[in-house]
Order: sequence, then C-alpha cells, then structure tokens
Amino acid sequence: MKALAKTDGEKLIVKLWLFNGTGTNTQSDKDTYPYANALGDGDLIDDSPLGVWHYVWGNNVDVTDQTGVPGQNTANPASLFNYHMMVQIAGIYYDPSYGGKYNTLLDWENSAVQGFYHTYSGVAIYGMRTNSEDTEDIKEELSDYTPNPLPPR
Repeated sequence: MKALAKTDGEKLIVKLWLFNGTGTNTQSDKDTYPYANALGDGDLIDDSPLGVWHYVWGNNVDVTDQTGVPGQNTANPASLFNYHMMVQIAGIYYDPSYGGKYNTLLDWENSAVQGFYHTYSGVAIYGMRTNSEDTEDIKEELSDYTPNPLPPR
C-alpha cells in the first residue's frame, strides 16, 4: 500500500466537481487559487442515511460537488483528501477506493484528480484551483505505507 500526497500542502479534489465561472477568491494568492468555498457552521461532510456524501458549505461556493465515480461503497463518495492511498504492483498503480488501474501517476492524476485546494490560516475559506491536464502536479514519490499492527486478542 502506498500513500500519495503533495509536498507543498495542497490537498486533492477527486472528480467530479464543477468550477463555476472564473472564481471569487479575494485572498492574496487568488491568481493561483481563483476559486473559493467558504466553510459553513458544523461539519463539512454530511453522510446521509442513503450513504451518499455531500459537502455543506457557507455563503460563498465557487466549486460544487457533482455525482462522480462510485466507490467506497457509495454512489458519490467523499472526494476532498489530504492524501490518497494507492497500490503498486509490477509497476502498475491500482486505486482500491475507486477501482481504477493506471500505468503512471500522471495517468491517475489526469483521470481522477479534478483539482487541488488548500486552507487559509485564520480564515474559514478553501482556496481551490483546477488540475492542469498533462502537468504532473503530484511531484512526491509514492512512499511505503505500513499500517499499525492489530492489538493482540
């Protein structure tokens, strides 16, 4: 099992999301992150009784979650991640959460990653940007992941 993450603090937006207009971010890095979603009160993610995840935002929403690739035992799984787990066997990358198979990390990024986001210190806003197709934004090498051992019974 391998953990995939960005080294610069950006987090992953897994497909499918709609980036509306040109964005309304007013933070100093708005050229890099033109889109902004304000956090609402309470939990960001709501898991309905039907097992479909959706995000609860505040009064500014430039980027909206759409029904994406089914996975994680639900029709519309959570799709904002600090990191993502992949399996690599004989040079091929497998995504156990969504059931995909990829020859390279760039193939995975182009196929599965809609964009990237980060949070601002002291401000309840997510700055967001789209994924640049055919540009390998994920620069970090996959690193081995060793799960914690199960406690003795």
